[in-house]
Amino acid sequence: DLASQIQSVWGTQNTACHHGTIVAGCAAAATNNGYGIMGVGYNSKIRAYCVGSGCSGNPWPGIWQAYLDGCRVVNVSWSGIGSYP
Repeated sequence: DLASQIQSVWGTQNTACHHGTIVAGCAAAATNNGYGIMGVGYNSKIRAYCVGSGCSGNPWPGIWQAYLDGCRVVNVSWSGIGSYP
């Protein structure tokens, strides 16, 4: 449900953590295809900006690249307190 929705991937892909894939599916999984799930962003496309290794890393280079690429919406998910202002 995501293959047709991905426009580009920036950075090294990370297979150790699937959180970004889950969030991308909620946001923009293909709709009206008769199987799987569908995202809430009908006709939305995804640009992936990979950060770090595992489920952690420095998100700022990816955020900055998304800005330079003209992205209008950026979702950044992380957990913990005190890690990032």
